[in-house]
Amino acid sequence: MGFRAAIELFSRHKNAANLLFFSMIMFGAFGLAQLNTQFFPTVEVKIINIQIQWPGASAQDIDKNIVGTIQPEVRFLDGVKEFNAQSRVGFAIMTVEFYPDADMQRALGDVEAAVNSITTLPKDAERPIISQATFYEPVASILLAGDLDERSLRSYAKQIRDGLLNAGIDKISLSGFRDEEIWVEVKPSQLRRYDMTTSDIASKVASSSLDVPGGVLRGNVERQVRSVGLALTAREVEQISLRTANDGTQVRVGDVANVYETFDANAETGWSGDEHAIRLTVQRTKNADALDATAIVRKYLDEIRPTLPPTLHVNYLMLMPIKLFSALMCCSTTA
Repeated sequence: MGFRAAIELFSRHKNAANLLFFSMIMFGAFGLAQLNTQFFPTVEVKIINIQIQWPGASAQDIDKNIVGTIQPEVRFLDGVKEFNAQSRVGFAIMTVEFYPDADMQRALGDVEAAVNSITTLPKDAERPIISQATFYEPVASILLAGDLDERSLRSYAKQIRDGLLNAGIDKISLSGFRDEEIWVEVKPSQLRRYDMTTSDIASKVASSSLDVPGGVLRGNVERQVRSVGLALTAREVEQISLRTANDGTQVRVGDVANVYETFDANAETGWSGDEHAIRLTVQRTKNADALDATAIVRKYLDEIRPTLPPTLHVNYLMLMPIKLFSALMCCSTTA
């Protein structure tokens, strides 16, 4: 139908123009209702993450035996722009960045095939976890601060995080807290007395306890012990039996080492004035609505505030783009 024919049609049938106009409004309103509220464009992240845990290994061993083995296999795959790695005690995190025009489905398959073809990784290293980085947009921030010890503040932060996730929030990241550790400082004189080595103690602790976070044996050799489930306190680690002496008595960890609970000395600690603080960053995926997410956060915080101690201060902050959009919507509605 040409332009002139369309004009003639609407001139003969006056209701046709009204129906077309009404249909355009209805379809536009329907389409608007299906749109997510967001303030930054959704982008595909051109990064593949590789994570490998090797319990008890030092950062130097991780870098040499894991990162040094994987890097040559993935660095020169088609489309790879950059390879970065972080070697830490017990695990390695590697990122493979691709050029903007790369097909990420193919890239993910290439990285998986390259890593799975490696047969020289340490036998006691865990299976590599390979994943594509996901787009997340921060929409709000929650700051917890108060005259509380680090363990209590972290416990409340985890409680709020879990509650928000159960309420429908996609992702929440925590910052400003230090990981708990159990340190085992071996006494050299006691090692000589019982004719033992730090490796003997490490293997006993590892086999007798599960989920002792960041346990470290210190002496001539430093070795981290990572285990899961039984000995969760310094007192329980002290009671782990190492061997039976000639007189029938049990030689325990506490007999040859000083064991105490502490925090990761190399981690950063959050502060708000003179009080410990932890920040929770609320994030959404590309399919979630930013305003819906902030509404969930507000409702949950209003419900949980009466149950929190009076010394714990909860400050909620929407990101500036959301504040600006809400202000514009408010003014538009009033007008």
